[in-house]
Amino acid sequence: PRPPLAVRLLGRWTPGFLRPLSFDERLQSCLAELRCEFELVLSRDREAKLGLQLQVERDVLGGLTVEAISPQSQIGEHNARAGRGQAVQPGDRLISVNQVEGGAAMVEEISKLSEELRLKFS
Repeated sequence: PRPPLAVRLLGRWTPGFLRPLSFDERLQSCLAELRCEFELVLSRDREAKLGLQLQVERDVLGGLTVEAISPQSQIGEHNARAGRGQAVQPGDRLISVNQVEGGAAMVEEISKLSEELRLKFS
């Protein structure tokens, strides 16, 4: 295939935004935009533990990655009842808590022990 007109005319002085993307660059861009998300709403029991071991992610997507889930916890009980698409699994990314985003802010929101938690996972 022939290079785009701008590349043919300007050669090596073609601005980056006019250059065609490689397959890998296009694939990474599409995957970054593709997010399969689900929301879990929990009525918070002050005595029960949430049961998530989380790791802060410092990449472009941000959020908190689920490292482990305690079976004797609210999330563990939810997983026992949930269907396959709604169960929280290690590797899932927590992207918001009560519509609050950002690692430290989400941890703070979880620790508030509010009556309802809206957890959005990706």
